[in-house]
Amino acid sequence: MPERPLDPSERECEVFCAYLIDGRPTEYVQRKYALGHGAIPFRRGANHTRFDERLVALARRGPWFTRIADAYARFFRPTSPLRQKLVLLVAILENAPPSHTYLNSAEASGPLAAAIRALVSGTGFVLALLVGMVLLGPWQLAASSEPAATGPGGSDHG
Repeated sequence: MPERPLDPSERECEVFCAYLIDGRPTEYVQRKYALGHGAIPFRRGANHTRFDERLVALARRGPWFTRIADAYARFFRPTSPLRQKLVLLVAILENAPPSHTYLNSAEASGPLAAAIRALVSGTGFVLALLVGMVLLGPWQLAASSEPAATGPGGSDHG
């Protein structure tokens, strides 16, 4: 039997899980993400723009795009819907098996190995941020005066 197509919330959850834990969400995580999504602050009329909606749409395209959009949003849109959605999902993943083991465990290693991992991770973040600044900065400037297409409260998944 062919698989049914994913709705936008399920697709979003799958892509964001691939980005956050390099894995797929369980049915429990999917369900909690859909439930929690309705309560995050941007849904209650928090100020957001078309750029925020475009940032989420870009992030939904795949984990690589999510990394760039997240790095950019971390500095230039820290309270954006994208950041709120990722924080929600991290909270769910931290408390759901089997992802809680991945997120809550610390790898025992020496200081050199830890320093190398930090350097690699930091370099990856800086590169993603630079790509985001080049690609998304002008996009944000152009869209900054536009109100959100859906008005207060946002769309179901935007």
